[in-house]
Amino acid sequence: EAQRLVLGAHHPVTLNMAAGLARMLRAQGDYPTAVEMLRSCHEGERLTLGSEHPSTLTTAADFAVTLHMQGHSRAALQILDDTWRTQRRALGAEHPHTLTTQQMRRCVVVSARMDMLLTTRGRRTWRCVAVSGRVDMLLAMRGRRKLSDLRSRPCFDG
Repeated sequence: EAQRLVLGAHHPVTLNMAAGLARMLRAQGDYPTAVEMLRSCHEGERLTLGSEHPSTLTTAADFAVTLHMQGHSRAALQILDDTWRTQRRALGAEHPHTLTTQQMRRCVVVSARMDMLLTTRGRRTWRCVAVSGRVDMLLAMRGRRKLSDLRSRPCFDG
């Protein structure tokens, strides 16, 4: 709050801090608040830094993953596709951010397919979560354990 008052709502440092807070809220399970904060941060970064800036693209990917965690897989996949294409053009195909977004996209696709399969059996067990820059597939029963109790597994080997 102090940074927003001193530097302004659209200053890059303020937006970066707000995006970090949104990631923490997401990790705590407050997806609606995290989605709105990331949406606002992404819009602010897009206007301030430009649509091809690495911070803008990272926030877009985080926004998409959070949307997916709320059950909006199609919208998340569209944002991840757009972000990945932009990163390939602006940063290069082998840039770590580009590769991370590509992995996030794969994880969302697999998770959405698993949700479709498992929902027909009456339970939804797969979750895709961004943790410390890595995307992990978490296997857990919904509502049975806290995020901090889950064992994480890589989405893909390569």
